[in-house]
Amino acid sequence: MPLVPREPGREDWLGEDEVIRAWRVRRAALHRVAELGAVPYELRGGRSRGTYGAEPTYRCFAPDDVRRVADALRDGTLDPDPSWRTDTPEGREAERRERRSGRLVDGLFFGPVLLLVLGALLYGWLAR
Repeated sequence: MPLVPREPGREDWLGEDEVIRAWRVRRAALHRVAELGAVPYELRGGRSRGTYGAEPTYRCFAPDDVRRVADALRDGTLDPDPSWRTDTPEGREAERRERRSGRLVDGLFFGPVLLLVLGALLYGWLAR
């Protein structure tokens, strides 16, 4: 969906967390559901911080369209993949798989780092 300029007089656009709660979708599938429902968005953030990089960029969604898609999801006229939802067994299983793989990656990275730190401490203690 194309970037839409903010219209004066309209209510504030909704952030990703609000839309996730309204649609009961997984964060990983938010943008796919928004595209499926043709919900316009605007990009915010991204201002330069000079030598410190830039602010994060995030999307805000048009509130009228968020309500329209929430109603369509509720009455079944918009039917995304069940694994995209948080209120289906497929979606809950996909969420569990993502958490499990995240823990695995954390363990594969932080395990060796922890061993190196403990080894250095033990070496320093024994070298006295």
